[in-house]
This record gives sequence, structure tokens and C-alpha cells, in this order.
Amino acid sequence: MDDALNSSRNGGGGGGASGGPYGGGGHYGSQSRDQFQNRRGGQQNFHPNNNPHRGGGGRGGGRGYRGGGVGGGRYPYRRHGDNYNPNHNAPHRSHPSQRRPQGPANRFGQNSTSSVNPKTAVLKQLSAMVAKMGDWAGVGTGMALSSSTSTSASAPADRKEALASISQNTSDLVAVLGGEKNASLFLAFDSTSTSTSTSTSTSEQEADAAGPLATLLSSCAATLPLQTPSYAALGLGVHVQSSLLPGYDGFCQRLVNITAARFWTDLDRTLGATTTDTDTQITSRSNHNKDNATMVEAHLRCKLLLRYMALLTRAGIILPQASESDPQDEEQEKSNDMSFTAFLKLLVAAAVASENRNSNSTHHYANGSVLLASLVLHTLPYTLTILSKDVLLSLLHDIETNILANYSSRFTPGTGMQAFLLQDEQAEDAVVDMDEDEEEDDDDDDDDDEEEMQGSPCADTLQDLLRTVKSLVNHAHTGTGASDSSSSTVTGTRFALLSDAPWTTLEDKVATAAAAATESNDTMEDTKQFIAFTGEPLRISLSDSCLSIPHLLSQGKNVTDDDPMVASGTDAGDVTTLLCPSLDGIVFGRLAIFDPPPEEGDDDDDDEDVPKNENMESYVQTFTLVDRYFLADAVRDCLVCHKPSVTDTGVERGGARLVAEQIWSIAQLLDPPSSSSSSSSSNDGSFYKGVEYGIVEALLALMLQSNTAGHRHSLSHVYVSRILLELTRHQPTLVPQALVVAVANLFQVLPSLTPAARDNASTWLAFHLTNTEYQWPKGYWDHWTPYVTKGLGLGNDNHMKRNSRGEFVTRAFQAMMMYMSDVTVLVTDCLPPSSPLSRYLLLRNNTSDTTTTKGLGTVAQESLDAVENDLKVRIWKTNENPDDVRGYMVGDEVSESVASHLEDDQTNDSTRMSDAIWWRTGAVMRALLAPSQHEYRRIQKQIEKASAKDDDNMDNPNAQDAMDEDGVGAASETEDGLVDTMSMIKRYRPVLLATLARDWQVHEENLDLRGESKPDAQDMMQMGEAYILVQVELIAGYSRVALQSVLECLLKEKLVSTMTVLKWALGESYTNTTVVTTTTQWWVITSQALRVGIQKHLADATDLAPEGLSGADGGSGGLGMIIDGGGDGVAGDGSLFSRRVKSVMECTRPLVQYATRRVVALLQSQPGRLNNNSKKMTPMEVDLVEGLKQFVMAAQSHVAAALETKNHDDTASIGGTTHDVLIQLQEGEVHTLLKHSKISGSQLATNFLP
Repeated sequence: MDDALNSSRNGGGGGGASGGPYGGGGHYGSQSRDQFQNRRGGQQNFHPNNNPHRGGGGRGGGRGYRGGGVGGGRYPYRRHGDNYNPNHNAPHRSHPSQRRPQGPANRFGQNSTSSVNPKTAVLKQLSAMVAKMGDWAGVGTGMALSSSTSTSASAPADRKEALASISQNTSDLVAVLGGEKNASLFLAFDSTSTSTSTSTSTSEQEADAAGPLATLLSSCAATLPLQTPSYAALGLGVHVQSSLLPGYDGFCQRLVNITAARFWTDLDRTLGATTTDTDTQITSRSNHNKDNATMVEAHLRCKLLLRYMALLTRAGIILPQASESDPQDEEQEKSNDMSFTAFLKLLVAAAVASENRNSNSTHHYANGSVLLASLVLHTLPYTLTILSKDVLLSLLHDIETNILANYSSRFTPGTGMQAFLLQDEQAEDAVVDMDEDEEEDDDDDDDDDEEEMQGSPCADTLQDLLRTVKSLVNHAHTGTGASDSSSSTVTGTRFALLSDAPWTTLEDKVATAAAAATESNDTMEDTKQFIAFTGEPLRISLSDSCLSIPHLLSQGKNVTDDDPMVASGTDAGDVTTLLCPSLDGIVFGRLAIFDPPPEEGDDDDDDEDVPKNENMESYVQTFTLVDRYFLADAVRDCLVCHKPSVTDTGVERGGARLVAEQIWSIAQLLDPPSSSSSSSSSNDGSFYKGVEYGIVEALLALMLQSNTAGHRHSLSHVYVSRILLELTRHQPTLVPQALVVAVANLFQVLPSLTPAARDNASTWLAFHLTNTEYQWPKGYWDHWTPYVTKGLGLGNDNHMKRNSRGEFVTRAFQAMMMYMSDVTVLVTDCLPPSSPLSRYLLLRNNTSDTTTTKGLGTVAQESLDAVENDLKVRIWKTNENPDDVRGYMVGDEVSESVASHLEDDQTNDSTRMSDAIWWRTGAVMRALLAPSQHEYRRIQKQIEKASAKDDDNMDNPNAQDAMDEDGVGAASETEDGLVDTMSMIKRYRPVLLATLARDWQVHEENLDLRGESKPDAQDMMQMGEAYILVQVELIAGYSRVALQSVLECLLKEKLVSTMTVLKWALGESYTNTTVVTTTTQWWVITSQALRVGIQKHLADATDLAPEGLSGADGGSGGLGMIIDGGGDGVAGDGSLFSRRVKSVMECTRPLVQYATRRVVALLQSQPGRLNNNSKKMTPMEVDLVEGLKQFVMAAQSHVAAALETKNHDDTASIGGTTHDVLIQLQEGEVHTLLKHSKISGSQLATNFLP
């Protein structure tokens, strides 16, 4: 995100003393006062090799992580199973060189042999030093908290020691940076440069006007979320120190100016501020957002800069509130020279104006109002001691009444488009022989327990933030609120970042010396003076380069007077618009995995005999909802700010281990509970106990909602999974146990999660077990077994039983098999010995029938098998020419050998997917999928061998024969059979097309002979394509990777169409059957098909070349008309990009509309629920409703991606002059327009009305 953040990521480090199965957790070298003092001699002392923050190489190694006991009383399993080895992980040793800074990854990035500029080298070292100053990971990485040990020897005894260490380092750094000898290097600034700029980012002029140190401090404050108070103290200290030097006073003024300039720049990026010259139609974007992640980072920087300014206000640097009785103050407020109170009121006023514009114009400003309101809400907790009660309540009232009163969360359970919780848990087939206590979980009278499990009616983090801020304000000014729990502190929360003020401990040595000179020796102890800002408090200015705020408040030249004029782009002069992107990556859904603090009068007698997990109990009882919010918010901030990246030269900045260390250091920001809390929480360091449960809870909630279609933020599923894995390595005695307990709790609420969230959980568990050598308590596997063996499969009434918990386990198995070549590891290392689950490692998709043909008689089937085996030899053994194979399949030889036996098999049942119709096509497709058949048999044999108890049965001489009974052995393919399959599909594509046409022709001839009417040609072609898909699912459905890879190949080769895939996945091909079934995870398959379909549509389009244009593109307004369904004659109809937009929408709209109609029809046809008004939805209904949400979001995302790929240059004739018009829709713009299009979820929702 920033140079300062890069310096933090690449800082030195070594192996920590706390060992783990993956090596020690390295922490930064300690910084001594003497080392700082030695640098006061001048800049020549700042040699890169003298960096005091280079850590040593601590020892690594340690025991493998243990799967912990489950605590809490509901899951009384043993800590370890019979086959569970706590030392199973092979220890690794860290080396001192492991953490050294990495060099360029290729020869193009190698440093030249020319000399390095000494000033540049010193400033680079300064960046590293300042970035590490106040880093809690550096003072607390040795912390290892457990029920038996409070802290390790290398960790501070408590926060006071850590604060004292940081304060001392700050004081020493102030002396160096603000000293006379270094002033010319660190404090130099250009007094002739303007502090404001018309550019769209923090310009070089602004940096020159502020100086290198002020610029660096604002950069660090914007990118390092846990160190903000330290940078406020450093800024004040340097100001006091430098004020004594001629020509260097006014440091805080320059610091405030550069901080405000950065804030306005990032605010425009966050809101997507855009200016368009209505004369030339040239659009310039101040945000330069490449993707949603860029906007998320800009919003986070705004949040942290606001926090920094709030702390500067607390330090007395910025004016808190102007005097109402002073006319001069009032004039300054009107001239945009604002106090901090006026600054916050300006943001709230802009948010209200954005909300009003959203309801009164064609532009969509709702997200803008929410983003601005969230920034203010994030800042208010840091202003409780500097703003009056009336001001705080007024700001809260305006936000809650005028903005969030109309806010509808997209995470509302059951109804939100991005919800990962159902409104009620789905109805499931009962699992017999389960304990009575667990059967009670499915009763309707447990609804209250589910609400308590969620802990709050808040559906997302924005609603939780509002509740938290209101609680803190009430607590600060009335002594009431949610923080009244006995575990809360005086400030209303244990999160100490709100109250930390390290500047109050910095000594003003000049003032102390002056005071000591006038005092006697007896009173010298009382003469110690602390730094303070002297002079008139500073104000915050609104930058002239800011576009968004003046636009929203109708100030300045950048605004038109009515929105329709803005939309049409006809007003003279510059027009500013806000293209607010989605809230993905800023607002997240909430999920409380652990219980909230118990209320008085709760009866725990039933759990008296159950062993307690002390750490989990500590988390439940001593962390209030307010504490949990701040903990989860800090985790999210660390994930975004410290996310690893790779430079253009291939150098990796940061890493998952650094992110894990930063997240774990949040524990150092917790104050102990109040003295009235439980005795287990004392000031010896044990007050950190239980923090691992809060961290795991926050990360698992993010993991469950990641990888959702359309959810394109930077916190991906892989990233969050890696951080959880690194945390288990970093704290092997704490985090694994918390994960085990969390998974146990999560397992019980699986019926309340959406299918996408369950799949995320399964994928994560597979990734985690694979990377921890499958260590998992045996008791959990035993507990999960009945949900698989008795909750899945064919029921007594011939219906497929569905069970979310069983599907969670089997999908985890399928995901684990993607990471390995030898699946026997699952049987021997993952599952307990003789576990029945080994029989369920390999499941077919959505069917228990593994036969590939139906409806054929014995003689016909034998003839077809012979043809199919002959095809396999021709394709895989002899690699015969496709033309010869095509002639063979459509010729008389094959027709006579098979078709002559089909006459007696033909029945009056005209099943659309009849094997008797498409037998040639089916035979070719099955022959092409031979490697998948062999792979399935190979895995089957591996599992059977590994599961066999008798060693004599381990080597079955008939195993290979079983695999090669069709005459084509595995030796005929390379090691990657899937690649071979796709290659052969491309090669023999003409054969498939020919057999489709021949089967279709013969069927029509038979219909003519019987005097029956012929189906529509398009329907008939889709029948044949759907038959191909059925064969693919039956053969390759055992592997998600194989199924999706073959499907994508068929789509790219135009052997099947996107609409056919959609109809097949939604059961359209089985309309004549008794029970309609959809393909497992149909939304995943159809989303993939839609993406490929859009790409192929654009690639094959011939009408998207530039043509003669009669006028300019209509800008955002014209594109909006197109996407809203505008027909011919719209303003932008002639431009290349407008035609591209229209073409993509015409391709996508029928698919989304069909999916909606089909889902509605299936829901109406479902027995039981709609007629009986049952409270719980069936698994089929859940798949349909939630799958449609995923498909709609995926459609929007794919359309956006198709329109964002490249810049499209059009030449338009405007007023007789030719101009190059850059026409490009970015992600935020596309999503804004899509919200009101015909593929919008809100528009599609109307189809569900009766």
C-alpha cells in the first residue's frame, strides 16, 4: 500500500524463542537507548548495516500442535484419539538468515554497480526505523499464553512494561530526528511549495512542503493500524524538539497539512470522484481504482488518517471545537479552516447530502453515504474525551436518522444477497441413533438458543459498529450501555488503543532542566516536565483538489445544479460525479461462533461435571460484545494493511507469517478486566487469556463469506486460510485448540449456513488438515461419522437423503483429494483406524447410480459396449485420424451392429434424454472420458487396499486387470489424464458434432415413420448437448476439478452452449421424470459457463469494430440507458464501447431471466413447504434460492470483468473536431449501473411475488 508499509514488511527479524512445529516465530531486535544516542553524531552514523531493528536468529523447533479439548460442556470428547499423535509434525529449525531482506527475484531487478545516493539510503533506513517504532509485534511476539503459563520469559510482564519500552524508544527517536545535526536531512522542507495541489494524488509539491519526516509519519499512520498513538507522540515530540531550532519550527502544522491532503485524496478514491469536461467529453478519474481492492485500501487509509487526526486533537495539536462566542473562530469555520468538530460535521453533512442525491437522482449515491458515515463512526470512539456529549449525540443522531435508517444490509439472514446465514435452519433427514441431547438441536423449541448463538441482531459489521459507538458514548457520558459487564473497564472496553496516549509520558528535557535549575535538590523529583503543544491549536483545511465533498455539498465549480444535467453530460464546464463502488471488503457479515457473556441467573448445573476449557471460558465471560467488535475490526485492518504483495521485479513484500505476528500482537492492546471480574483474570498477564478465540472467530467469519460470487474484495479464501495456518504455527499451544472448538461449534450450526458458506468451510478444513499432516482429534471423526453414514444416500422411500453436516464432511474429503496423488493417506493418516468414513471418500455427484446408459436391452447394450471399447482403442491406443473415426461412427457398420437391436427397445416413452436416441454421441463422449474412468477406478482400488484389515488382501493381482478390462490401460495416457482428455476433446470435436447430427437425423426419421410431430430444432440440439453433459457428470463427477475442466473445454469448443448448461444444471432435461433434481452446486457450474459464454461471445462478435459515428458517446448516462434496457437511438449507441456493453447485456440477460423463471417454477412445484407453510426450507429449496443469489451476483461480476479488460479508444466527431475519447467502465461504475439493470437481484426479486 505504501513505502512505509513496505518498510515495515521488510524489516529485520529473527527466530523467536517460542518454538513451534514449523520453527520459531521471529521478533524484532530490541532497541536500546545507547544505540539511539550513538546516532546523534550526524547522518554518517545511519549506515544500513547499523539498523538497530535487525533481529537475531532465535531457535526454532518445538512440538507439533495438539488438537485441543472442546471445553464448553456440549462436546465431551477426549483431547486426543487413539491414533492422534501430538508430536506428529516433524520439527523444523529456523536459521538466522531466513528473515533477511530478500533481493530482486530476476536479473532485470538487480542493483547496478553505480554508487548509492547516501541521502536516499539514509531516508530508506529512516522509513524502516519509523515503521517499526511502536510495533507491538516487536515487543510481544514471545507471548505464549496458556492455562498453565501466563507469559514467556521474553515477553513483557504486562502492558505497562510494553508501553514503557515503546515510550523509551519514542523518546530516543525524537532526540535523534529532532536534533540539530540531523535537522537538515529529516526536517528540511520547501517553504515555497504550495500545500495544496490540483492533482489527483498526494503530489511531490505537498511532500516537499511537508518535509521527509512529516510525509513519512502521515504515511505510517495511514498504513499501520496498531501504531497510531506512537506516531502521534512522535509527531508532537519532534515538534517540541525542532521548535528550538531556527528555521525548523511549525512541524505540526506541516504534519497536519500533509495528513489532511492525503485524506482528501484517498476520500476521492474511495468515492470514485470523476470529472468530465462537457465540451470535449473527456473523463478524468481522480481515484485511479484498478479494482475493488484499491478502493478498500483507500477507505482504510481514510479511516486510519481520521484516527490519527483524532489523536492529534487529543494531544492538543488540532483544535477540538471552535468557540461559539468568538466571531473570528466562526469566520474561520466558514472559510473551510475547520476545528476537528467542524471537520466531522462536514463529513456527516456530505453523507446526508449523498443519501439525498441517491433518492432524488438517476445516480446512485447510497454507497457514498454509507462510506462517509462509516468513517465518522470509526473515528468517534477516539474522540470521547475531546468532544462534548451534545456533539457526539448530534453526530450519532444525524447518521442514524438520515443515513442508516434506510440502510438495508446485504447480509440479512435469508434475504440479503450476500447473506451467509439462512433465516432458519434447513429441514434435514433425521440421523438415527444419535444422542438425545444432540437430537434436541433440531427441535423447533431451540430457536431461542440459535438467536443467542448469533449473539446480536446485527447482520453486518456496519450495524455492529453503530451499536458499539452508541454503547461507548452512553457509557462515557451516562455510565450505561452494553459495556456495563463486570469485565469492562472505565473506558467501556478493554481495547486500549482508544485510550493509549504515549505522548503523556515523553519528557521535555529542556523544560525539566530549566525547572530543575530553579528548584532545590529536595524537590527535583517533582520538576520533571512532559512535552505539550504550545501555541494556538491548528485547524484542518479543505483541499482545493478535493472533488467529492464540494460536489456533494454543492460548493465550487465542480458541481451542477441538478442531477439530470449531470447524468446527460450537457452542462458547460467540468462535471463531477461519484461512481461509488460496492461495499465489498468494507462491510462484512457477522457470525458469532462462541456464546456471548452469560446473563445473570443462567443455570449451568447441567454442565458441572463437564471439563471446562479455561481459555474459552475466559473469552466468553470477559470479552464483551464491544470488545469483540474492536478485536475483529483490528484483525481485518491487519489483514488488509499487511497483505503480502509482489513487486514488478518479482520481489515479495511481507508474508503470511508477518501478518500472523501482527494479528497476534493485538493481544497487547487489551487492558485487563475490571477488578470485579473472575479471579482467573489478573494483572500477571493472564488477562490476555482467551484472545485466541476472538481472533479465530473473526478469521473464520471472514473465511465463510469469502469466495462468494460477486464478492471481489482482497480478503480471499486462500489468504485467510493461509493466515489461520500461520497462526497455528506461531502459537501452537493455543490457536489449534481454539480452532478445534470453533469447528465443533460451527458444525452444529451448519444447517443455518448457506450452501456457499458450507463449501467454504469444507474447503478450508481440507486445506488446513493437508498442511498440518491431518492432525485432528479422533472424537470428532467419530462424532461426524453418523451424519455421513446415516444422513446421506438413498432413503427407504427412494429419495436421496440430504444432510448439511454429512455433506460438509464428504466435501472436505473431495477437497483434500485435490491436494494429493495418493488418496491412501486419507485412510492411513487422516481417519481413525477402521473408520466407516473411508467408504465415503469417493462419491458421485448427485446420484448413486454409476451406470452411464439406461433404457437399452441386453443385446443392444452389449453391442454398444463393443463399439465403445473399439472407440477407446482407436482414440487412445492408435490415435486414429478424426476423419476416419467420424466415418466409422456415422457409417453403416456401426449403425447395423447397434441400431438393429434398438427397435425392440424403443418404447412409447419419448424420454428427452433417451440413450436409444443419442447412443452414438454417448459412446464417443464416454470413450473420450476413458482417463477419468481409469482414475476413478484407481482411486477406488487405493481406498479399498488401504481399508483392508488383512495384509494378505493388500496386493490384489486382479486390481490392474479391473482397471484395464476395457482394453485401454493407464499406460496409454500421460501422468495427467485430465490434460489428455481435454486435448482429445479438441482433436475429436468433429466426431462429436457428426454423431450429434446423425443421431438427430435418425431420430427425426423414426418420428416420421411413427407419424409423430418433430420437436423444435433448437430444443433438439439442446437435448443432445444435455446428454453429453449427463455423461460427463456420471463419469467425471467424482472430482470437482475434472468436472469443471471438461465442462469448460466443451464450452470453449462450442460442443455445448451456456443455455444448455443452465437448463441441464437446473433439471430441465429431466422434466418427464417423477422427481426433478438439480446438479450439485448448480450455481458454481452455471457461473463458470456464463463466464466462458461471455468471453466466447465477445471473441466471436463481428460487429464491434469502430464505425462512422454521428455523435459522441453519451458518457455514463448513455451507458446507463443501455444497461437499463434502452433500445436503438440511445446517445451512446454508435460507439464501440457502447455496442460492447449492449452486446454483453444481450448475451447475459436471457440466461439470468431463464434461471429466475426456472427457480421460481421449481420452488412452486416443491411439495410440502409452500402448501403447508412449513417454517424450515428443504435442502432443495435452499439450493434453489441461495444458488440464484450466487448466480445473479456472478452474472454481474462477469459482465463487469468483460467490460473492464482493456481501454477502448474511439474516435468521435464532436462539433466538427476529432477527439480521442477514452471510454472505459471501471468496476465501481459497472456495478453501479448493474444495480438497476434487468440482471439486478432487486429487479429479479419481483418475479418471486405471487
